[in-house]
Amino acid sequence: MSLFNVQWSPRKDLGLHIKLHPSVFRTHINTPGGHLELLCATPPHHDASKPPLLFIHGGFGAATEYRFFLEYFSSRGYPSYALSVRGHGNSYSVGFWKMLFTSQHQMALDVTAGIRHVIDKHRFEGRPDIVPVAHSAGGALLQYILSEGLYSIPRRIGLLGVIPCYGSVGVYWNWVKLDPIYPLRMYLLHFGHPRSPLSSTRLVKQAFFCDECPDERVREFETQEMPPYESMAWPLATFGMFADPEKIVRAAGLPARYGGKSEVDLRPRVLVIAGGKDVLMKPGVMAKLVGLLRAAVRLVLVSAGSEGDAQEGVKDAVEFRVVQGSGHQLMNDIHWKECAENLLKFLQ
Repeated sequence: MSLFNVQWSPRKDLGLHIKLHPSVFRTHINTPGGHLELLCATPPHHDASKPPLLFIHGGFGAATEYRFFLEYFSSRGYPSYALSVRGHGNSYSVGFWKMLFTSQHQMALDVTAGIRHVIDKHRFEGRPDIVPVAHSAGGALLQYILSEGLYSIPRRIGLLGVIPCYGSVGVYWNWVKLDPIYPLRMYLLHFGHPRSPLSSTRLVKQAFFCDECPDERVREFETQEMPPYESMAWPLATFGMFADPEKIVRAAGLPARYGGKSEVDLRPRVLVIAGGKDVLMKPGVMAKLVGLLRAAVRLVLVSAGSEGDAQEGVKDAVEFRVVQGSGHQLMNDIHWKECAENLLKFLQ
């Protein structure tokens, strides 16, 4: 049922009409709540030196957002996966009111189920640890998982235009500045419906894509991939600081001495990518997150007695890149390939 261009009932066909590359196939993970969609892309040639990648979407997203990434990275030897959390993509449906109050912690449990599945699948191949790559509110979930120790995962992580661990008030203020009648529309016309700020192609494009992105691509995302409604408890949990930067960098495998002799020790551990035209998680928002993570790296190194390395290695530990032409949908906008290339360099 739809009312004033928003829908109040779940959809069971999300993502099923999106054309996937022949190398990408759809499977599901069983969880206590129901099945979670997992898109998989197996490399044409086995290379045990390359880690599996797990891509995590954000609010109003789905695994299919990463279809370009799945083909790109699998063709370069990386087993690649993209997960849809509950109520998103082709994962199990959740009713409107239940979804509205689904917590950040519950969403994080879906992500850990995906991580566990991918790790188990490659456990005996001798590959490096899984590298999770998360976008927007999915990046908030990943930071929360690392900070809370919900699963002992990576040695490297990728954060694409993410809600920063220090809180999202500034992000939502950017949204209000972009769309000043957003609160009025949401509460007077749409009765508080979470899809209200994204209830038309124009609103989706101005929030998520660059101006040059064809409207056809935006409409495909809007009509075929975006769920009809979203959790409100999930974003509300990110308003204040929701994850500890020091715990995040420790979970990313920061060694006691960053300047050690091992080549592995010298690799960047966290990659943050911003869209140059992202109007929500603006480059300045991401730069502040990078500064916070680098400060945490410095604290970890100093506490380990590596004061010299604290000055030399901090910038290298947390890498920052900006895809100048891209909007918020870094992996799905027209500049997705530049984002993928930056991620590939980080992985290598």
